[in-house]
Amino acid sequence: MIAQCPEEYDFRNLKAHEKAMAVAWEYSRELREKVFPPEKSEWQNAKTGKNEIIRTKGVYFVPSSQYLDSNLMTFAKSPCWPDTPFRKLTYSQKRHAFPNAYWPKPSSKESEKWKLSTLKQPENQIIFTMQVRSKAKMAAIIRGAMPPPVQDVTPGKTDSQGAWQAMIVGLGESKTLHHQQRLFLVDLEHDQSEIISCFEGFIKKAFSAPTRGRSSFERDLTALALWRLYRTKGGKLRNVYSGPKDPNIPTQAKAKEYLRYAKARLGLKKKKGLVPIFSWI
Repeated sequence: MIAQCPEEYDFRNLKAHEKAMAVAWEYSRELREKVFPPEKSEWQNAKTGKNEIIRTKGVYFVPSSQYLDSNLMTFAKSPCWPDTPFRKLTYSQKRHAFPNAYWPKPSSKESEKWKLSTLKQPENQIIFTMQVRSKAKMAAIIRGAMPPPVQDVTPGKTDSQGAWQAMIVGLGESKTLHHQQRLFLVDLEHDQSEIISCFEGFIKKAFSAPTRGRSSFERDLTALALWRLYRTKGGKLRNVYSGPKDPNIPTQAKAKEYLRYAKARLGLKKKKGLVPIFSWI
């Protein structure tokens, strides 16, 4: 099935900000049964009087990782996971699966798709409907509706005022800063701990965005592509490289190294300097 569906192992042409998302999405799909076992609950059938067992996937469960930022761990809430490959997700489906991840300013076409999406309900509202409405949680929702103590007003990223544009020498309104450069507006009327906490959130999100060059996320995806072809072709490298050179996988000379890399990320073996994608494996 994987050999007939290139989206399962062809991770080329992904946008820079999508690579980290693809790592979280695809590695979790590879471990769907091991990492996310079905939850079991027992109830009594009112008609028969017998006890019955219901198994659910628990789509509102958020996993954890020592390798990926927590902002990338919301994929398990998506109704498209784990059956749909990341490459087949629409723009709106990606925004719903990773609402807190790094997203550059969308084009007008992308913005319209997101607004018209049936998945437009904010993630915090979805989670809130599944929880007990306590006073503390209600207060948190109210605070969330107020302007945050720290706002990202980077030119080109948000609709910031023209005064901020003038502060950046040589930067026109049509240009944007590099994704690692941000301009923040801090409201000093807020409590110091609130300001620090809010700013830490921006820092975590910034580190979830890939850096320039051949990032570790690209290596993760290349290793996973080789692993999927390897295990679907009898677990033999000669079968993987018997045909024409596939541009999605490394050369045969580096194949064993990439397979060890993939197994370490999947938690199937240990490799010095690498941690599994998901921390509980």
